[in-house]
Amino acid sequence: QEEWQREKEDYLCDAFPDISPEWFRNQIEDFRKVHGIDEERFSEKVVEMVQQMKGDKDNIPTRKDWESKVREQEELEKWSQEITVDQMIDLYDGNPESHFIGPNKEEQSDLYKKHSRVALWDAFRTIKVNNIDREHKRAKYNYTNAHRALTQLQSTNGNHKTAKPREDKEIRYPADPCFQFVKEKKFVEFRADIKAEVEKRITERRETFKYACMSHTLVECQCCFNEECLAEDMVPCNGGHLYCKECIQQSTNVAMGLGTAIIRCLGQCEEEIPPKQLQKALNQNVLSKLLIRRGTEEVKN
Repeated sequence: QEEWQREKEDYLCDAFPDISPEWFRNQIEDFRKVHGIDEERFSEKVVEMVQQMKGDKDNIPTRKDWESKVREQEELEKWSQEITVDQMIDLYDGNPESHFIGPNKEEQSDLYKKHSRVALWDAFRTIKVNNIDREHKRAKYNYTNAHRALTQLQSTNGNHKTAKPREDKEIRYPADPCFQFVKEKKFVEFRADIKAEVEKRITERRETFKYACMSHTLVECQCCFNEECLAEDMVPCNGGHLYCKECIQQSTNVAMGLGTAIIRCLGQCEEEIPPKQLQKALNQNVLSKLLIRRGTEEVKN
């Protein structure tokens, strides 16, 4: 029966490529549970689905909806399970903390606030709900700041503690996921490790720069003419001209603002700076946007 269902799914997805495969799967699965693999009845079911697609078009999920949902699920799983300390640092230009609790942090949605509140109840099960809600409000519903305040409160004695830890049945997260919150929760989980890794990188870079000065191996950027650049940081164009990360970042921002997806040499020649080299200077978000735009242009051409 499962093989029969897969064949019917493939047939309908080929026949109606703009409709969500998941919708077809659910329709066929419901049919199979009631009628098994009755071909005659299934033909009637197909006619019924076609009529539904024509008459109730606005409520039938599209393939585009389904693809978006799949991407969201993949992103959620990545952040929930696979993301590493190094990836998080690189994703936020070496300073995740400024993104999550600095002036540039994302605006908090109602869904974020709900997730944040329940997660605090979950993380601090021996602190009374009214105390958690008070700290949450004081932190302007920012999960990171509230978590830090409650961590300090938890280490003290007082009437803020419950007689016994909250049970699982009291912890009810919203049904809809919130990527903004998932990312911040992972940041809080990694925060100490992130701080240690950032300090380690700063120390290592300072030592590398010191050695380069002593060995006279510093390189000059051929755009801003800064003579104190580390060779490992330099980004070359296909013509061999070298540029510092700051100049590459500024040039990329200008190019993307003008709608250009190909980054060329910064004034010395007309050669391209390939994506493999750009990844030395650009964070993952910017590089991803650039590659998506480039792919779109190639398809159009």
